[in-house]
Amino acid sequence: MAAGTTRYEPLDIDEDGVKYPKPSLPRSVFLAPRTRSDWIFVAANASMFLITALFWLSGPKSALSELECANVASSYSPALPSLHFWEGNFDNDFKHESIYRGPPTRELEKAWDDLWHHQGVGVSQQGLVAMNKTHGNYLHTNRSTAANPEYYALNIIRQATWPMALYDKSWGEELQPMNVSNSQGRAHVDHCVETLRLSLMCFGDVTPMLLLTEDGTLNTSTADFNVHHKCRSYDQIRDFVDASGVDPIG
Repeated sequence: MAAGTTRYEPLDIDEDGVKYPKPSLPRSVFLAPRTRSDWIFVAANASMFLITALFWLSGPKSALSELECANVASSYSPALPSLHFWEGNFDNDFKHESIYRGPPTRELEKAWDDLWHHQGVGVSQQGLVAMNKTHGNYLHTNRSTAANPEYYALNIIRQATWPMALYDKSWGEELQPMNVSNSQGRAHVDHCVETLRLSLMCFGDVTPMLLLTEDGTLNTSTADFNVHHKCRSYDQIRDFVDASGVDPIG
């Protein structure tokens, strides 16, 4: 102890009157780096922590699935969980034969009818909220009903391009075309055209269509209509509609 200084220790007294030094309260201790080696150790650990954090932040994140992407990029539909996808080239040469091409026949009209003529699909109350359609007086089943009008609209336009005389009454009423000779029929076709325009512009297909050429010039070029696409499987959508179809009440 330095000369000229006095220090007193607190004492405890037991039952017999004996005095003991009172233990001092524990003090928190921080061991600061004191040597160059200590500082190097601390710096190395801090560097490892920062490198690990940077790798974690910049590392690859798990990619969204096709179905998750469809949900993010689409407005609400009860059919979204049923979506499947395929990728490939269209089979669409200029004169390619198809069950959907050509003048009216019973078989062709039946193929088109099977393409679009299905029941509606129920939409829950939560679905109406997601679509911002809660205030309309919509047709009800045990749920509200939604349908896809584009295929119907395309069929109406297709039928209107052929003379009425080519349609045989014996095919049945459901395979007969709409009479477009009057103003109401013409307005119906115009509305179908507008429906398809809105749908196509909403989808905004940006897939390139390439030009084939015989001699490297534009003069001999022809469009390659067998365009490469990634598509929703329409067969899967139709299966969902058939399994989920509902009829209006009364």
